[in-house]
Amino acid sequence: GGFSEEAAMVMAAKRNRGRVWRMFITAVLVLLAIRLVTGDGPAPTPVAFAAAGTFEEATAASRRSGMPVLAFVTADWCPSCQSLKRGGLADEGVARWIADNAHPVLIDADAQREVAAGLNVSGIPALILLRDGREISRSVGASSAAALRGWLAEHGGPVADMRGESPKDGETDLRPRDDGK
Repeated sequence: GGFSEEAAMVMAAKRNRGRVWRMFITAVLVLLAIRLVTGDGPAPTPVAFAAAGTFEEATAASRRSGMPVLAFVTADWCPSCQSLKRGGLADEGVARWIADNAHPVLIDADAQREVAAGLNVSGIPALILLRDGREISRSVGASSAAALRGWLAEHGGPVADMRGESPKDGETDLRPRDDGK
């Protein structure tokens, strides 16, 4: 019995060592995959938000112009936030829409906790459109450029509060068209 018991112990130890190595390799691969998705640390500030002022400044400018505030609530430690910065918000069409149709403001969820709390932010990244201090719409989580363009066109701009009405002179109709154009 001693030999077979000793052999069984050696076999069990080899099996356990194999499991430990497989778990270690799996963990390394998962970490590498996360690194590939999130990139190298915090993403740069999206162009549309680079020159943005404070939330109070954006709100005041919105009241003067009638264009909505677009608040982007983010954090450097948030992988989905970095993905949104590198993806949907880096899109030239999205950046152009924001520059032409909104008063952007970037809110760091950690450094500006009071502002984020005042906007009832419970998940990030969050994009919040506001007009006259009231929330028009909210998008939480990373989105593609196409999804962001659709969301902005539906909820932002001068016609967002007039669904079903024709735009006034000088306003752009951002509603989706049925003719495929």
